[in-house]
Formats: sequence, structure tokens, C-alpha cells
Amino acid sequence: KYPKCWEYLLSNKTRLQKRDIQKGNSGNWYQFGRSQSLTKFNGKHKIIWPVLSLDSNYVYDDKDVLFTGGGNGPYYALRMKDGQQLSLFYLLGILSHPMIEMLVKSKASTFRGGYYSHGKEYLSKLPIAIPDMSNNKHKTIYEEIITATKKIVSLQRKLSTTVVPHKKNILSKQSNLLKEELFTKTNILYGVTDKEVHQCIHNLFLTPNYSD
Repeated sequence: KYPKCWEYLLSNKTRLQKRDIQKGNSGNWYQFGRSQSLTKFNGKHKIIWPVLSLDSNYVYDDKDVLFTGGGNGPYYALRMKDGQQLSLFYLLGILSHPMIEMLVKSKASTFRGGYYSHGKEYLSKLPIAIPDMSNNKHKTIYEEIITATKKIVSLQRKLSTTVVPHKKNILSKQSNLLKEELFTKTNILYGVTDKEVHQCIHNLFLTPNYSD
């Protein structure tokens, strides 16, 4: 269908055939060497974050944002497996908790400027609390975490487009109050106190952050 493109590929056929192509054979010598998960996140709501960051910096995406990843990033993403009942907003709320971020930072490689890695190897083994839905207390907290997280994401999006200082100040205060509420609810699931969390934040010099 594209003669000039085919002509270009043919002119490089010898070089292309020397590649180590996953599931390769002589008939597809021109394909991409690896899929790089190019379609894995298409049409899926997801959480995106940079591999290198100064703190928790997770972004909720429902706009089908395209990003580059694989290897060392520069981005990673997370989506729910088919059939999984947990809400993505619940995971976003848990991941943004400073105690969880402390666990990431305590194991991660560090780089110049205070940046540290948020690679898959540091996040895949995090202790994500799975609420017992047969327990009314757990179920209520689960729903409250989702509600608070959704509101924070909405406020952060408004903050990113608001230019009036007074309005930005109001939105920022509302967001901070919701974060405190979110963290308090998460504390209950993990059996930690507000004092321990604030001490954690102080020790790590972190300000929990929701991206838009």
C-alpha cells in the first residue's frame, strides 16, 4: 500500500534480518523488534507516573494519554486487570499515601538532585491493603477512599487551569483537607496513626502530591 515505505524497508532488509526479533521468522523481518506494550493501555483508564521523581507523583488518566515506557521508562503505567473488582481510584489513593512512598524510597536507587526511582521492581511488591468487603467497616473505608480520591483529582485538574490567585488558594485548601481525610482513612486500614504518618513525612521531607 505504501511503495516508498516498502522500498525503504527493502533497502535495509539485510540489516533488519540480523536483529533478534521476538517470535520472529523469515516472513516478518521488517516488524518492530518488540511491541513495547504499544497497545496494552489503549482505551484503558490508568495511572501514569515518571520513573524518576522527588516524591509520589501519580497521574490518573481517563483521556487515553499516550506515553513512552519500557526498560527504564521514562514512564510507567498501571491499569486494572480484566475482571478485577478493585477501583483504580482506590489504588491511586493508597499509592499516594506517604507511608507507602516511604517504602518506595527506602528501597529505591537514588540519583542526583534527590530524585529516586519509582520503577516496577519497587512498586510491584508494595503491601496494598485489600479490603474485606464482607466487613462493613472495611467496605465503608474503601468507598470513602475512592470518593476522596476522585474529589482530589477533580480539584487538582481545576487548579491546573485556574489563574485567579484567590480561587487557586481556595481550591488548594479544599484539596489539602481532602488529602488529610484520605490519609486518615488509609491509616485505619494499615493500623498506623496520624502522628506516625506526619513523622514519616517530616523524616522524608515529602509533601504528598496528586498530579492532574
